[in-house]
Amino acid sequence: MSENSQVTRLLAKRFSQPGERGRIVFWRDDKKQYVDDAATLVGECAADEILREVELITPEIGDENDKRY
Repeated sequence: MSENSQVTRLLAKRFSQPGERGRIVFWRDDKKQYVDDAATLVGECAADEILREVELITPEIGDENDKRY
């Protein structure tokens, strides 16, 4: 099982539980390794129907020397 499918499975399981709607998930990706993958995990392009209603919000992140992030 690929790393992305594991993440998809775990997120879908979590978001399908009662009371989990509206939850916010923060995923820090300092090296920007998963920028393209994150966009397909949730939202209209998501493979899992439950995750199609989840909105991906990508904050502006400073460079690696910016200690605020």
